[in-house]
Amino acid sequence: MPNIFLTDDLVFSAACPSGKDQEIYWDHPMGADGRIRSNSVSGLGLRVTKLGRMAFVHTYQLNGQRYRKVVGSTLVYNVASARLEVIKRKQQLKDGTDPEAGRIDTRRKHFLIPTSNDADS
Repeated sequence: MPNIFLTDDLVFSAACPSGKDQEIYWDHPMGADGRIRSNSVSGLGLRVTKLGRMAFVHTYQLNGQRYRKVVGSTLVYNVASARLEVIKRKQQLKDGTDPEAGRIDTRRKHFLIPTSNDADS
């Protein structure tokens, strides 16, 4: 898993190496040109699958458990907005709240069983 300073140009050129299902490029202060940059965000990664799908991910630790959650697709987020989202999520973690607490997983939404309160409204 390469550590490299994420840029929008890298997003357009990133590819998954042959023989692997996915590759994650982690945001790191050192760029491909060897220059150090100060606006990288630890925990932010760009996941590229062998099918060519790309998404920004956030890796964090909460209550001793490690999590890796999708922030959003590269079709919706650019690198700067993904960094801002991860900074916001880190602040929620610092405040003691889970950034995934209010989020509904659309892939599992149909498994949610309505409660009696939901049926009344």
